[in-house]
Amino acid sequence: MNSTRPISRWFSPRTILAALAVATPTAGYVVPVTYVYGAGRVYGHTNDGLKIRIMREKPLVCFQVDDIQDMDKWRSVIAWGRFEELHGEAAAKALDLLISRLAPSVASSTSLPEKGDVMEEVSKRIRLRPSKGVVYSIALSEKTGRFERP
Repeated sequence: MNSTRPISRWFSPRTILAALAVATPTAGYVVPVTYVYGAGRVYGHTNDGLKIRIMREKPLVCFQVDDIQDMDKWRSVIAWGRFEELHGEAAAKALDLLISRLAPSVASSTSLPEKGDVMEEVSKRIRLRPSKGVVYSIALSEKTGRFERP
């Protein structure tokens, strides 16, 4: 179902995991990613690896999110957009957004065994690895989706 609804209405605040699809000359490549959505863009942070190398060469990507509450209450959106690697102030702002949105989801006794401020601990762990990590955004341009509700 295509919709004229603003794209922000398609992204549930409950979802933080999506599928990112990129294309190589010989195959498609789909990987799970954590993300946050804001102002028509998807923001992410990852290690510098295969998906980043592919997106640097071919920045047009596909992004798919499911929000499933039960068999008769769900929605799924597929959006297309353009990858952009972020640096400097833009990367710092994106990291702040990611940390504030994702920190409550990663807090557990196994992921963060130390007591203390979860936001501070997650922020410290991400910022300690700036040379290994890549902050990026995907400017979304088109979307389609389906939903079911009682």
